[in-house]
Amino acid sequence: MANYRAQSPTIQVKSRDAASRMTIVLCFIAVTVEGFDMQSGGVAAPGMAAHYDLESGALGLVLAGTPIGLLFGTILGGRSADLVGRKTGLMWSLGLFGVFSLASAFAPSFELLLLFRFLTGLGLGGAMPNLIALAAEASGRKSKVNFVVMAMIGLPFGGMIAATIGLLVANIESGWRAIFVIGGVAPLIVAGIVFFALRESQEFEMASVQGPKPSVHEVLFSGGRGRTTILLGLAFFCTLLVIYLLQNWLPTLMVSNGFSRQESGKIQICLNGGSVLGAIVIAYTINRISRKGVIAATFAGAASSLLVLSGMGNSIIQAALLTGIVGAFIAGSQLLLYAMAPTFYDTLMRGTGVGATTAMGRLGAAVGPLAVIPILGGGGGTSTVLLAILPVIAVAGTAAFLLTSRPQLM
Repeated sequence: MANYRAQSPTIQVKSRDAASRMTIVLCFIAVTVEGFDMQSGGVAAPGMAAHYDLESGALGLVLAGTPIGLLFGTILGGRSADLVGRKTGLMWSLGLFGVFSLASAFAPSFELLLLFRFLTGLGLGGAMPNLIALAAEASGRKSKVNFVVMAMIGLPFGGMIAATIGLLVANIESGWRAIFVIGGVAPLIVAGIVFFALRESQEFEMASVQGPKPSVHEVLFSGGRGRTTILLGLAFFCTLLVIYLLQNWLPTLMVSNGFSRQESGKIQICLNGGSVLGAIVIAYTINRISRKGVIAATFAGAASSLLVLSGMGNSIIQAALLTGIVGAFIAGSQLLLYAMAPTFYDTLMRGTGVGATTAMGRLGAAVGPLAVIPILGGGGGTSTVLLAILPVIAVAGTAAFLLTSRPQLM
């Protein structure tokens, strides 16, 4: 018995470590599925436009439908994470965007396609705050930021898979449907795995018995958090505006710049491949270098690479390389914000706080695809669109830099 008691603390630590690793692995898988579905609309855009005979304005509405759903889903998903638990909120969200991604593949009309893409976004939005909270609460204080970044690497990785599949089915008449079918089946499978294999956050379970849940207003604006919430929301808004603009319109912009559809697909893969590499670098450096220095370098790199990309020629190698560099910096800026967000809100308010601030990002994601329409309608081309992004990057970088001086709780 004495030996058992001596070993039991070690066994408990190993059990917690194993549970933490399982949580991160499952979060990474779920985020990868989410990253795939987030980019599926942009990858399938050329095929959808041809099938439904859509002009740029109508296509922009379809591409914006998912981000608009994401906006409302993120708010609801964040609040549900604090009210019913992270695991339950994640399962329902995965099921929702899985079902309606499948429905998007077989929508009989433009109107129903628009509705299905909105409902897909609703589920996608609900998943993210739950995933961030689960990843942040899976380990000790010093590892929280790293765990969030490690899980969020799945976003660009899933996007890269979507772009690769899009390239493989580009010459198939109904190949765009396959993208939505895969994006529908995968989250339904993951939802089942989550049900059986993922445990609820222990940190959340312990905090839930300590007192009532704070109101939304208390979460966002009490205790000096008002300025933090505004800065975080502004940074998310600007960053996701740029990311969704590029993810949804880059293939179309590259085609208009003289590249073939297959070449534009390869460039899209490079955007996501660079994003994966950028995410890995951020995960490695986030706790090794001054956070202010990492933020300054990341956002400055994003602006510089976009400036260079705007002057590119018709070389596929040059375009692919530059796009990969842009992806690395843009993804890095997004992951920095995802990693920072849960550190500003305590356990009982983490889902609500992360959900509300990332919802501002979802608003930017909805604006991004639509913002391109007047530029293209006014005769602007790829360079004009990319240069128009630079002031948005500057605002995002300034807000993120100011956040480093705000008080953190973890």
